[in-house]
Amino acid sequence: MMFRKKSLPLVQYSQRSATFQSAMKLSIAIGQFFGLNPVIGVFNIDASKMRFTFYSARCIYTVLSILGQGTMLCFCILKYIKDTDTSLSSNTSLVFYSSNFITMVLFLRMAMTWPRLCLQISMTEALSPNFDTTLVKKCNVTCVLVLTLALVEHILSDLSGFAAVIGCQPHKNAYEAFITHNFPWVFVYLPYNHVIGFLLQLVIIQSTFTWNFVDLFIICISFYLISRLEQVNLKIVAARGKTMSPYFWRTVREDYCRAASLVRRIDDVIGAIIFISFANNLFFICLQLYNTLK
Repeated sequence: MMFRKKSLPLVQYSQRSATFQSAMKLSIAIGQFFGLNPVIGVFNIDASKMRFTFYSARCIYTVLSILGQGTMLCFCILKYIKDTDTSLSSNTSLVFYSSNFITMVLFLRMAMTWPRLCLQISMTEALSPNFDTTLVKKCNVTCVLVLTLALVEHILSDLSGFAAVIGCQPHKNAYEAFITHNFPWVFVYLPYNHVIGFLLQLVIIQSTFTWNFVDLFIICISFYLISRLEQVNLKIVAARGKTMSPYFWRTVREDYCRAASLVRRIDDVIGAIIFISFANNLFFICLQLYNTLK
């Protein structure tokens, strides 16, 4: 599936830097490394050059990633059916992998409409440029900070797991003990080998990244929408106590309507992703509170 669009003049993009394309470029590029939002043309400043096709290498990688997440989810469901322990903590893996599977499917669905959304936003920017010069920096710094903290957390978690299995199973190969300890529901049905262990490690890394990336993605889009609305507020604040012409107020109203329209368009595209992120965060916050009180 491909979207063909009429190209916009590059001069519309070269005169400003606070565009939606530039603000989201880093986060989307990193997300594609883990199989999310497989659109082509992320680094192009012209949004009309962005497109989506099922036959691209990025989309094939995304589909394979979804199959991997789906396989892990199937093993978790089999464990849930077989296991008689139905406590909240025992079902954490089922919630974790099901939310990641749904998230990856939603990002694939979003990628089909993402080029059209970016084109609509760029057309709005051509009429009402965004002059927030700190927008790109805020998005990039947030992206690096959130993902770095997620990486550190994942490394510390793995080191803790290695230390635990080495202490409990000193006679066994450390890597094999670590894998079988982290994915016991898989090796109930499959024999252990290093290839399966390596693939499981890739899946858990991708799952952990996806789990953190969803929030980062929503944060960066929120930064952009906030900057659009703040630009309207600054115009109103600057006019406080002054007698302004009807043309000024008409311009402010048009800018606000454009910003509100962008909020609605973006919500139509990523609304499901926002919901799954909220539900996922709510579950794990409640789980931590439950473990604390218990």
